[in-house]
Amino acid sequence: MAYRSVHTKIWSDPWFTEISADAQHLFLYLLTNEHRRESGFYPLSLKTMSFETNRPVEQIKTLLEELSEKVKYDHENKVVWVVNAVKHLSYDLRNTKDKRVISIANDLQYTSSPLVVQFLNTYPEIEGVYRPLASPLQTPSKGSIMEKEKIYGVGVGEGEDKGVDDLKLIAKGMQFPPDVAQVVAEFVSTLPKLGKKRCESTFTELKAMYSQLCHLERTTGELYESLFVEALQEAIKHGGRSIRYVQTIIDSEIARHEEEKAAQQEDADQTRRVSESGMRGGGEFEKIGDVL
Repeated sequence: MAYRSVHTKIWSDPWFTEISADAQHLFLYLLTNEHRRESGFYPLSLKTMSFETNRPVEQIKTLLEELSEKVKYDHENKVVWVVNAVKHLSYDLRNTKDKRVISIANDLQYTSSPLVVQFLNTYPEIEGVYRPLASPLQTPSKGSIMEKEKIYGVGVGEGEDKGVDDLKLIAKGMQFPPDVAQVVAEFVSTLPKLGKKRCESTFTELKAMYSQLCHLERTTGELYESLFVEALQEAIKHGGRSIRYVQTIIDSEIARHEEEKAAQQEDADQTRRVSESGMRGGGEFEKIGDVL
């Protein structure tokens, strides 16, 4: 579990005090949510923001415009950048051997967005570590995974294994837990050939789906996180198909679970009503017996 610090002076910052309370809430969410990376530069969909802040998507769009001085959002690629997140880090960004600095550079390497250029212009120190890849879905050691058709289920054997390994690296980079990243990679590898944009979008959608189930588990106490992996495994068994197929499995299981809970609650309520009715009837009988 990551811990994020927010400077106490934020409450006296002129910019922060002048924006609306709703914008303040969204800004703090973008600084502290579980998807955020050290760089403050990370993939996050409007749908996820809406779900986790309990606000309509249209309101999120409006609030992002209000925050535009300090927060940049790439709607096409679903990437958010909290501009000053790096500014307040305690370590030297010019230290090219610092793993934390390398991690920030990796955030940029594996994200496709015009905001990368803006980030590097704002923090040129990172350029000493940042090594642009030919594709955001390319790994430093394996080459461009987009060039490997075997990743997408059109080949078998050694090539396919390498493809899954590459996809797993991307899944880990998007903060999936290792065991979940493995299943995510296996699922994506079963899909038909994908273009670069569609492959990136697939990972982003899967991350949003996973995050929502984790949030649902935290708020309800029900075991929804494991449902994500089970749905992917079921989809893999049937040839992958599509994200919509995975979502259908999840929605169906959640609906079935809710029906079972409702039925159990109804049984419990019925038992309680019968018990209360019996207690009332017994009391009246006792009173009659006393009179007799």
